[in-house]
Amino acid sequence: MRDQTIGLISVTEIRRAMIERIGWGRFCEMADAQVIDTDTEVYRSPDSPTDPRLAEWWHDGYLKLPRRLLRIDTDAAAAGHAIIVHLLDPTQPGHEYMHRVEPHVATCEHAVGGMYVEPSDGYKNGWEGEQWKQYQPVSRDGLQFIGIERGAKKGAEE
Repeated sequence: MRDQTIGLISVTEIRRAMIERIGWGRFCEMADAQVIDTDTEVYRSPDSPTDPRLAEWWHDGYLKLPRRLLRIDTDAAAAGHAIIVHLLDPTQPGHEYMHRVEPHVATCEHAVGGMYVEPSDGYKNGWEGEQWKQYQPVSRDGLQFIGIERGAKKGAEE
């Protein structure tokens, strides 16, 4: 299968399974993904995570998880490119997620906020309007959400 073929697969679950099989890092490399934004979700976590997959992101009582917004050029998308946000899940160590977002989204904060808010004022999705700015990650599983740090952090440039 040619490298470009995975990006053209339209059945979401098949595409997701194929990408997970080769790994998100390899997929981004094959797709020549361009990083257009990075930031970091910061959680207070008094104890070092017991799972080594999260331990590398923990330092001095804080768990700092990088997020990346990627642009992948493709003929399959109506806009000629796909915008994807890459996240790590603090409650499920080792789980990485990539979600496709609207083509006009320019920051990780906008991408994540738009995924979790209900559309309002006649908008068709959470990325339109200003509603997405109200989203904040929740504190859970002993982690207290502190805030978002802007700019490249450990792992963001990978």
